[in-house]
Amino acid sequence: MNNFSLDIGPAIRRYRKAAHLTQEKLAEKSGLSVKFISMLESNEQSNVSIQNLARIAHALGLDLATLISQMEATHPGLPVYSQQLMATLESLPVEYANRLSKGFLDTVRTFTDFQQDQVGEDHPQ
Repeated sequence: MNNFSLDIGPAIRRYRKAAHLTQEKLAEKSGLSVKFISMLESNEQSNVSIQNLARIAHALGLDLATLISQMEATHPGLPVYSQQLMATLESLPVEYANRLSKGFLDTVRTFTDFQQDQVGEDHPQ
């Protein structure tokens, strides 16, 4: 059996939610266990056979190539905590992710403005 070690969980979760399926329903349709689906989505399980990926893709109404092409390199170039933040936001319902993102951006902008004000006080022109 050919096994991959992939970061496929976020893509599976995204497609599952887009198909309005629970983990239980995806497990039923793919013939896999709920625990396995859950572990894949949370990246606790990354060693998965091509056969099982094909079963998941079929249950989601996708071909295997489409599912694998959506595999995330989880935001390459970003620091680890930024990658974790992005993955967490992507796992939330859109309305919650948008609210949290807006609040976080407002906080970062306030902090950045404060820092710029402090630098301006340290270096009067």
